[in-house]
Amino acid sequence: MDLLDIYNRLKALEFYEQVGRDYYLQKGSYIDYYELMYYLDAARGEHTGDFSCLDTAHARQAVGLLYERFEHEYSGSLPEQLFMPERKNVQLEHLLRYVDIHAHKHDFFEMVFLLEGQCVHEVGSREVYPQPGDITIIPPGVPHHLFARPDCVGITVKLRKSTFESVFYGLFRESSVLARYFSRTLHEPGFLSCLTFHCGNDIFMRQQLLYMYAQQEQGLPYAADIIEGLLSAFFPYLLQNYEEQMDISESVPDALGRRLLDIENYLRLNYRTATLDGAARHFYLSRSYLSTLIHKGTGCTFSQLLRKFRLMKAEQLLVQTDMKLEEICESVGYKDVTQFIRSFKAMYGQTPRNWQWRQTAERTRVYDNQ
Repeated sequence: MDLLDIYNRLKALEFYEQVGRDYYLQKGSYIDYYELMYYLDAARGEHTGDFSCLDTAHARQAVGLLYERFEHEYSGSLPEQLFMPERKNVQLEHLLRYVDIHAHKHDFFEMVFLLEGQCVHEVGSREVYPQPGDITIIPPGVPHHLFARPDCVGITVKLRKSTFESVFYGLFRESSVLARYFSRTLHEPGFLSCLTFHCGNDIFMRQQLLYMYAQQEQGLPYAADIIEGLLSAFFPYLLQNYEEQMDISESVPDALGRRLLDIENYLRLNYRTATLDGAARHFYLSRSYLSTLIHKGTGCTFSQLLRKFRLMKAEQLLVQTDMKLEEICESVGYKDVTQFIRSFKAMYGQTPRNWQWRQTAERTRVYDNQ
């Protein structure tokens, strides 16, 4: 499977984009999606290059009716069945250029990967400018508008909500920031935001997405199973390597929720050296107000929240490395091993070594039973 050929085909303009490009060259703007539908209907599916049919009062009325029909049928939210065939949980598409698709929302998860060029992503009134290599996850119910520049090459991955929840949501259990973020996006209608990971020039991720796209495009046997299998590895890789390079773009202001996510993200990144005074200076808040925000939103004090992040990191190091206990203690910001062991036992109900032994034994048992 030639991935370079797949990439070059992504760069080439498909039919809708060819129509949009010609409209852009004549009019100087992108063609509206509903104008495109009206134009093709009037031209019986042919591309004549004559867009004068769109300049009439009848055309403007018809385009308006198409938009109203969409709003009436789908209440402004696109359903899964429009994009994903039955018995398929994932659908990949390339990001359309030269066609302006109205701001919309949908009842599935969407992941956008920008391979090359530029696009503008509007989340509510906020504009975000992804860079090549960025991956944006758009949860269900989030109004957004993707505007691909002419040089843009991007892939969108649509996932059923049930698939995301059953297969991927468990990956976020070890990160309280991400776990809380996705819990809010799934269960709080007023919390509308997108998550962007800045992955730079990661060849592995680029190849994986191109391979998934090729599998679907070529309709190979077991393609759907291979795509889902690759995604199940793709998400852990994303979190393993880029969890600390992520941004949250909000649509609807939620002052407390946004502040808490920012504070938790700050502590997650600075768990080793963070202090109440330092965090207060970082967020331009007083010590007392910062403490009040944290307690109101989490039920924890600053020290308790910081300790949770330190111990979660220690838990990860115990499982994934061969570091000595003293090294882990120092790595997560504890100066005293005895205090570290006492804190760990208070949170996990056992000492770090006992916990490590039980985790290792459990993984061995699961492996032996496979």
